[in-house]
Amino acid sequence: MGKLAISQEELEITLNGIDVGIMLVDSAGRIVFANHKAGLLLGCAGYEMVGNRFGEFMRRVVAPNIMSSDGFTGWVDIVDCALPFSGEDLKFDCQVEYESKGQKRILKLVAIPVQRPGQSSLKTVITISLMSHGDGSLQDVLESDMLGSGWNGFSYGPYTPLIDQADIDRDIIASKEMRVIFRITQEMRKLLDLDDLLKHILSIVSTEMRYTDCSILLPDEDGQNLVMSAGLGMSQELIGIRIPRGIGISWWVMEHGQPQNVPDVKVDHRYYPGAPEVASEVYVPLEVRGKRLGVLVVQKPEKYGFTPTDVKLLMAVAGHIASALEVAQLHSQVKKAAETDSLTGLYNRSSTVCALDRFIESAKQHKGPECISIILLDVDRLKYINDNYGHLAGDRVLVHIAQSLTRGFRADDIVGRFGGDEFIVLLPGVRPELAGERIQQIISDWLDATLTDPAGRQIPVPSASFGIACYPVDGAESRLLVAAADNKLLAAKAKAYENIR
Repeated sequence: MGKLAISQEELEITLNGIDVGIMLVDSAGRIVFANHKAGLLLGCAGYEMVGNRFGEFMRRVVAPNIMSSDGFTGWVDIVDCALPFSGEDLKFDCQVEYESKGQKRILKLVAIPVQRPGQSSLKTVITISLMSHGDGSLQDVLESDMLGSGWNGFSYGPYTPLIDQADIDRDIIASKEMRVIFRITQEMRKLLDLDDLLKHILSIVSTEMRYTDCSILLPDEDGQNLVMSAGLGMSQELIGIRIPRGIGISWWVMEHGQPQNVPDVKVDHRYYPGAPEVASEVYVPLEVRGKRLGVLVVQKPEKYGFTPTDVKLLMAVAGHIASALEVAQLHSQVKKAAETDSLTGLYNRSSTVCALDRFIESAKQHKGPECISIILLDVDRLKYINDNYGHLAGDRVLVHIAQSLTRGFRADDIVGRFGGDEFIVLLPGVRPELAGERIQQIISDWLDATLTDPAGRQIPVPSASFGIACYPVDGAESRLLVAAADNKLLAAKAKAYENIR
């Protein structure tokens, strides 16, 4: 096709008559023309595209409608970076999925530079078409000098976009924020267990906000470590990791209450190594009523993975996440108070028996260890200490013994306070012989300690008697096992009394 002289009006009519989306972008990155089909295919019909910067418009208005937005925004970034350059024979294309009126479609997007004689600035034509479509008239336009001659007439005046970028950001953030708030509210009604709530919150962050790699860090009871309490994606394998106070970006955010967008974790001296695939992260404080409860972290495997809009969006929902977290933590504290002994912090009698019932049921269904040993332990001469050194000294002894038992057994074992001077230990998967050896060693260790009362007087550290029963040999129900252990405890105490006599 030969060279044609064409006016701006004729070029607009020609391009609007093509069944392919067309955008003309100048070297400053501004959209100077977009035909009707472009708006329809990109899902932004009704928006005024002309006068807006190509990169901003595509990321903020178009990308939320695109299913494979990561690949799409990557293509936009490449084209955006190439726009200011000249004299390059560049062509960028990509294939993206999007959804319109409930139907999935595949778009082919091509960016082609167009040079005009006597000018060094690179001009670009963006074509948008369905993969199933082709259009011969488009090829005629591209292969002719229509664009070169017609471009001269395009005029848009000073940069006064009809779409305010801040309004676009606010609309996107408000839309996603409302969806997240709605989902979190639903979860708060159904879930009060802290661990379950954390998992569901991250699921919401992943599905509604498209941050598939994320985690929540909470301070431990002493406030000396941040514990990764839940994680998805790259962080899932790191659940339970503890970050000491003052170390890492998460602690910085926890202490300063300010979000951090880290484009390259390797060059930030505060970074505490986690998943090796992580390249960029955003840290957001979870704060409610001036109290910081933890930190939400989102990650990407590529550098510069997050924009200021990501930070705004995460900050917008962080307060609602913190509110849900506060409710769950309060429920957890109430539940813990109902299940634990206030003096020692151990499980109380009722919660220990419930745990034993669960162990037995798992064993019966072959879902847990088939052997369960229980130790019932009675502290010797505690009344003597209370009568001669005071009840505060007696409490000091009980706390010491509780701590010794907790340290001496496995994390999966259950240690509880059964009564005034009695303790109970549940040992799934442990034979009675091994249970007896272990408790004897623990008693020996706690006897070596030196305890003093509030006045500074040394308190004698008492020993203890114990009885051991085992499921299923000594009973198939918790009450039978406790009774069997109690009988053996009484026998042990009687024997010790006889030895003293």
